[in-house]
This record gives sequence, C-alpha cells and structure tokens, in this order.
Amino acid sequence: MRYHKIHAYIRFHRLEEVEEMLQKLGVSGFSFCRVKGTGEYANYYNTDHYTEHARLEIFVPEDQVNDIVSAIVETAETHTEGDGLVAVMPVERVVRIRNHEEMTANTSPEERTSG
Repeated sequence: MRYHKIHAYIRFHRLEEVEEMLQKLGVSGFSFCRVKGTGEYANYYNTDHYTEHARLEIFVPEDQVNDIVSAIVETAETHTEGDGLVAVMPVERVVRIRNHEEMTANTSPEERTSG
C-alpha cells in the first residue's frame, strides 16, 4: 500500500471545522498555511484580485484518501464560487528524519505522529 498527499485549498474561515472533522476521522497530522492566489474565482474587491485560502497538506495511506477527500469537500463547501479545491497525488517515499525510518502504510498512527 502506498501513501498519497492531499492538498486542499479551502476558505480560511472553514479551517477549524475541517480540522475538527479530520481529528474525528483519526487523521494523526496535517500542515496548513495561509495562501494567497487567484484561479477560477477572482476577488474584484481587492486591487490585485487575489483571494486568501488555507492550504492543507496531509500524507495518508491510499485506503484513507477517498474518505478524507469526501469529508473535506463536505465540511468546507459553502456552495459559492471560490470554495477551493482538493488535489491528490501519489507519494513515492516518506522518510522520518529523526531515525531515517521509511514510512509505510502499515506504520501505526502513534509512530506516524511521533516523528
């Protein structure tokens, strides 16, 4: 079984709800940052037309991808333009820096978060 990386761009005000949902699903860790950009939706109230979103990055085993993507979409949607998007990419390797351990989908959640 392989790992996948989920990138989700969501409205910043939905981040807390998405975070709570990920914890309920047992997702042991993720990263987020504030990003600014433009895409299908442009913010014409700003002179640069950029919108601000939260970008989430989550590494998960392949068998959890569909559940997590569905939960993010359902939790983050507001039914308006600019809600964001979710992208899933395969990951070739994940190596824990602390002990040089090659992560596998069989690594326990405790081992995944202790790095």
